[in-house]
Amino acid sequence: MVTPHYWQKCPLSISSYLPPPRSGAASCLAPNGQMYMFGGYGGSSRLNDLYYYTFSSESWTHIPSPPPNSNTPWPGVRENNGVLVSSESEIYVFGGYNGKEWLNDLWSLSLSTHTWTLLSTSGPSCRFGYVSVVYKTGYYLLGGYDGDRWLNDFWRFDMIEGEWKKLVSCDNGRAESEEIDTRFLPSIRSCPCWCMINFHPLCPSSSSESESCMLLMGGYDGVNRMNDFYVYDFVRNEWLLMPVRSRQKPSQRYFHSCVYSPSSNAGSNGKLFLISGYNGTDRLDDVWVYDLDNFTWCELVVDWEVGEKMGVMQSSYERGEREDEAGGAGGAGVGQVEDNASVSSIRPRDLERPPPFNYARPAGRSSLVAEYYRGYIYMFGGYNGTVVLNDFYKMKVNGWVEDSWKEVREDFRKLMRDDQLQEVVVEEGVVDVSTKAKGNCIFRVEGRLVSANRGILGARSPYFKQMLFDSGMSESTDDTKVIEIPDTSYECFMKVMEFLYTGEVNDIGGDVVVELLITAELYLMVGLKNLCEDKIRDGVDTDGVANLLITSARHGAEGLKKIAMDFVLEHLEEVKETEGFKELVKEPDLLMEILMKTSLPRGEGVGGAVGGGAGGGVKTAR
Repeated sequence: MVTPHYWQKCPLSISSYLPPPRSGAASCLAPNGQMYMFGGYGGSSRLNDLYYYTFSSESWTHIPSPPPNSNTPWPGVRENNGVLVSSESEIYVFGGYNGKEWLNDLWSLSLSTHTWTLLSTSGPSCRFGYVSVVYKTGYYLLGGYDGDRWLNDFWRFDMIEGEWKKLVSCDNGRAESEEIDTRFLPSIRSCPCWCMINFHPLCPSSSSESESCMLLMGGYDGVNRMNDFYVYDFVRNEWLLMPVRSRQKPSQRYFHSCVYSPSSNAGSNGKLFLISGYNGTDRLDDVWVYDLDNFTWCELVVDWEVGEKMGVMQSSYERGEREDEAGGAGGAGVGQVEDNASVSSIRPRDLERPPPFNYARPAGRSSLVAEYYRGYIYMFGGYNGTVVLNDFYKMKVNGWVEDSWKEVREDFRKLMRDDQLQEVVVEEGVVDVSTKAKGNCIFRVEGRLVSANRGILGARSPYFKQMLFDSGMSESTDDTKVIEIPDTSYECFMKVMEFLYTGEVNDIGGDVVVELLITAELYLMVGLKNLCEDKIRDGVDTDGVANLLITSARHGAEGLKKIAMDFVLEHLEEVKETEGFKELVKEPDLLMEILMKTSLPRGEGVGGAVGGGAGGGVKTAR
């Protein structure tokens, strides 16, 4: 059964109030079952107050910053866009923007005493909107924006030695350090989303203790907003592009958030949930799910009618700010909120407290706080394009994807394999039209007849949509016509059907995967194409790559060609010694392309940085 999805306002204990509005706050989930939130932008000034939410008691606790003349160590006001990270006993915050200058100080907060310690004031340049995580005794930091430039330098702070170390820095794709594989180092960016996982999604046999990884998605480089997706392996010290085997994926964005939800099913890696953000035009209210087992994105269908029928749309209570915790005064300064951004002055105590479990539709937003805890996504505040928010929601998400998608896939697989569900009767190679369902079509592949549902094929493939519905030819008008499929094996065609019906293909390997990739490109099936490319990329070797390159060129298979060309250029000396390379003499265009690419400076060919940048610059919207 598919669990309905809807946002609901988080209930609060009778003695608890919401923190005042803010966007660009730093947050993390601590091991003690509390969500910490520090600083941010309150609509008129930057903040440095500290709050934590205790899930068990449904209450917020405020730890006020000391007076300005106090000697108590405490980070100054700043917005960071979500960069607070936790170890077992401490949480950390680095740099940010205080309205006047960019910062690069590193602080730690003791979870037991709630006291701050200044760890460093040197190392990486000043910035905000960066990525940061804690792995073992290291604090890792990537990219961000320093007021003038978008960055992709990569740093590690050793908590034992108390020193920063620059792991890698890229300039036009040329690495200053060879410590990590930089082929897929994320390009310059700020304000992506990211999270830690305790396994390697591309290495199923990895152990949870040694294979912790960081996922990173999207961002902005001052020009482009992106939706590229990466994984960083702390043990292997390498960045890799994550595969995407679905036709759909989230739109380009930044100032978004993501959370990781572990699976309750043994052997499953769980899901990554991506929430909201800004695409340059609109504040988004969508939620996307990335399946770490199948490498597919799908948009979560949220039942907004529940909110409209049972709850109150964003109330003045949600937009209110506490009089005694307003976060201080001051000019708006230089930031990433439009100049007309404002905060309501209505106080919660002036309003009736909303009823518990109040369902609602949150406004689209950017620079929000989001965390995952025991089956729920929690979302606080952000900026909706008009006002800075302090609304607080949760959505139950645990367990739904595994059950619903497995059920759907198995049901659709039955349409192909269960004799009782077949809608076409074939006798001695002749179609009995009287028994054929009106919505079905018949193909002949290598002399064998295959029945399929027109609607499913048309919805899943633009190629079949054109053929079966829009062409005006006999295939779209004659229900009795048997459609011939030349130059495709029966095995390959049935795997195409399996993917169209179920979104996955079992047991692809050998020669069929190359044929399947070429067919997927012909049928405009992006998800199947991505799946085949991943399979081929894992199995490409020196002896066979030249023939793979020739095959791709002859069939116009650009995805296959890129895989083969990248491998040839990376292992050119070894490939030149193979028998297959001699066949390239018959393909002068390919030889010329290899020659041209090998003449480029290192980093400007296939080995260069991949992806686009991300942002967070002065005077741009949150």
